Amino acid sequence: NGEYIIKKTVPDTITSWVITGFSLSTQSGLAVTRDPNRIRVFQPFFLTTNLPYSVKRGEVIAIPVVVFNYLGRGVEARVSMDNSEGQYEFLETTSANVSQYLIGVQREKIIWIPANTGRSISFMIRPKKVGLTALKITAISPFAGDRLNQILKVEADGVTKYVNKAVLINVQRLTRRSLAPPEKSLIVEEVKDAIEGSTFLDIQVGGNSQAPQLEHLDGLVRAPHGCGEQNMFNFVPSILALSYLEASNRSDQANLANSAKSYVEIGYQRELTYKRSDGSFSAWGEDDPSGSTWLTAYVIRSFHQAAKYIDIDRKVLAEGLDFLVSRQGANGQFNELGRVIHNSHGSPLALTSFVLLTFFENKEYQAKYQHAIDWAVEFVARQVDQSSNPYDLAIAALALALAKNPKANRALAKLEKMANWAGDHKWWTGSDRSHDVEITSYVLLA
Repeated sequence: NGEYIIKKTVPDTITSWVITGFSLSTQSGLAVTRDPNRIRVFQPFFLTTNLPYSVKRGEVIAIPVVVFNYLGRGVEARVSMDNSEGQYEFLETTSANVSQYLIGVQREKIIWIPANTGRSISFMIRPKKVGLTALKITAISPFAGDRLNQILKVEADGVTKYVNKAVLINVQRLTRRSLAPPEKSLIVEEVKDAIEGSTFLDIQVGGNSQAPQLEHLDGLVRAPHGCGEQNMFNFVPSILALSYLEASNRSDQANLANSAKSYVEIGYQRELTYKRSDGSFSAWGEDDPSGSTWLTAYVIRSFHQAAKYIDIDRKVLAEGLDFLVSRQGANGQFNELGRVIHNSHGSPLALTSFVLLTFFENKEYQAKYQHAIDWAVEFVARQVDQSSNPYDLAIAALALALAKNPKANRALAKLEKMANWAGDHKWWTGSDRSHDVEITSYVLLA
């Protein structure tokens, strides 16, 4: 007869539902309902609650419950919360018109609900466990009843402590005889005083050594400003951000890449205003008595790195390198005659090593300045044996490694004895703790 009956249970939600349909037939084709049918789902007696997104373990909260009565008469309802799993504690509350009973792991309250109205009550609880806490609330009257099951998200109190572990798995070492994947074992130390149930494990896997994606990368991209030194401290991070985005193929960060490139261009143009007639750079340009060896080396090195992303005047690079050579002493070291705010490269060994990094960065100019480079490398190699400063040795080790000088191993051996260890973490500390990351980075690059 062309009829088909479908029986479905209406979802447990008090609302209206719109029903439409269509049918397909080999004789009649497509048929669609003319007018949608409406079904109103309604209960004459029901309860609701409104929970927060999350709460802290040990936090005292009120669980609000509203009981609605549309039975056509006033009723007395017994509302209870079941805590048979012991996931929270009940706390006493007082109210002039609400009776309360505490029976074992259940809290019960009796309320009077006039016809066609709703009455609200609350249960004061304190969650004891981290995770998802089940709340079971029941309302019973002589004529009807309702039950509500809700989940409350309980987060750990205290401060989150992250312990990071990294491991490199070389799948190329697999042989035809072994089809099993390479295995690595990690030992994660137990965190003292950790809240029960709050520990979790998060694993990220990627196809290259830069797989762990940096968070808050936009914090590196800032508008350049300030003097010649300050401008560079905002200019260089944008270059590093671009380099990372390029290496990690982060196509989802196109807007950030565009902003970084724009700031690199602005920083470049701004830094040129601090360029002096002799090719050097200083904090205030021509207003300073002389150019800075350190700042000039930093600028020329950074400009060369920025050339991958913006147009850089090659004449600026050549003039800057010429200036650096003019500051080289008879013993091969580079001297600082300018005024420098950033003075971590104050020693002759550190400054000469830093300038060498600039020459090694500008590979296309090395042949022209090879004599000056060799001279400086010899000075650094001699000084390594006499130095015991972690910062000086770290940057010297990198300069010597780039020069393929065997004294690089000597510097690294001395640094190995100065290393700090905490578990499987290893780092170096200088006289100024703010240089710890810089020192450790130079050692890694070496």
